Amino acid sequence: MKKARFLSFLCVPVLLCGCSAGKMFGKTTPNFERSYTVKAEISCGELDVTADVTRNGKGDYIFAFTEPDHLMGMSIALSDSGTQASLGSLSVEVDCTDAYKLVPDIIADSIDSLSAVSADKITEVEGVLTLNTEADGKKVVVTCDETGELLTLKCPSHKLSVKFSGQQELAAPPAEETFEIIVTESDGT
Repeated sequence: MKKARFLSFLCVPVLLCGCSAGKMFGKTTPNFERSYTVKAEISCGELDVTADVTRNGKGDYIFAFTEPDHLMGMSIALSDSGTQASLGSLSVEVDCTDAYKLVPDIIADSIDSLSAVSADKITEVEGVLTLNTEADGKKVVVTCDETGELLTLKCPSHKLSVKFSGQQELAAPPAEETFEIIVTESDGT
């Protein structure tokens, strides 16, 4: 009987400490709805590329490839109206099955789904937040700092790994100017 009490006494601190997987994030969830640019080092199977990613809003992204040299200058734009690849003035619609569309889609869908992850589903270890989400029906793990600045994205099912750096907020677009037209009556003279 004394052994059982002693063992239960030892187990309580271990259970209270938790494990190294991290503690639950008890603060407000970061704002993932912002517009920004971020450098992305993307690895997907045999594909290794670097792109400057611009997020203008949900579902509105531009991936401007900077490496390797043979892709430099090419960009892929995702929007509600579809996916378009361009190089200079040449622009084409991208087929849904193309790998160059799949990777940006997974990244964009994963980032867009982050705001739906509740704070109790976010873990934190030394200031790094880990969020589990899905894209294309596959598990995706995204890490960011406490402000929501992206660090990594991994989708093991697609052998996709992304390292983010240099995230910069985009300035709010200037307010539209409005003009007032004043019409006056003249007395005819």
